Amino acid sequence: MPKTIFDDGDYTANRIVGSLGYLFFFIPLFAAPKSAFGKFCANQGLLLFLGHVALTIVWWPFSYIPFLGMLMSILINIARVLFGIIGIYYMALALQNDVREIPYIGQYKIFK
Repeated sequence: MPKTIFDDGDYTANRIVGSLGYLFFFIPLFAAPKSAFGKFCANQGLLLFLGHVALTIVWWPFSYIPFLGMLMSILINIARVLFGIIGIYYMALALQNDVREIPYIGQYKIFK
């Protein structure tokens, strides 16, 4: 994945607030609403959150089936932990000025 380049002033002013967007997508939207870096990180965090919500919606109907519900619950919880690890990893990269899109889902833009 190629690095995404942002203005140095934008990055240095909003580095911590923007990188928190990978875990809490709404923080950069309120703390730095005009920052391109903040919007990028908030977009990536929102995509991870929507993936988490989609997993929950997929799991819900299966939760009423005894064995299949338990199996799906285990698999969904493993996927949720992986989403959290991915968010923390990309947040750490953003703090080091190595900003990249998350593979497969990062290409979609919600905040422009």
